[in-house]
Amino acid sequence: MLSPQLGAKMLGVRNFHASLEYRYAMFVGAALMFGWTVLLLWADRKPIERRGVLPLTVFAVMTGLVGASVYAGASGLFGLRAMIPMLAIQLTVSTVFLFAYLRVRPAQ
Repeated sequence: MLSPQLGAKMLGVRNFHASLEYRYAMFVGAALMFGWTVLLLWADRKPIERRGVLPLTVFAVMTGLVGASVYAGASGLFGLRAMIPMLAIQLTVSTVFLFAYLRVRPAQ
């Protein structure tokens, strides 16, 4: 997000030129992702007590990321080959988070 040219290269987008509007949107998105990363690190310090962060991450954050990936692939913005690794990572993270949430119970 902070390097649009690198992202375009990784996703196979040719002749990409980030507009000011695009850069602004990416900086906003990067700030939100950084904030959520800090929240996950905070939850990691007391994982059982703060496990409620996991379903929030899956159903709010990961669902949005998957939706954006599907949109990008369906609209032709990126080729399917570029989207498969990203979707695989999103599915893996979601599965691990939900498994951990369901598996661990707070002490009574």
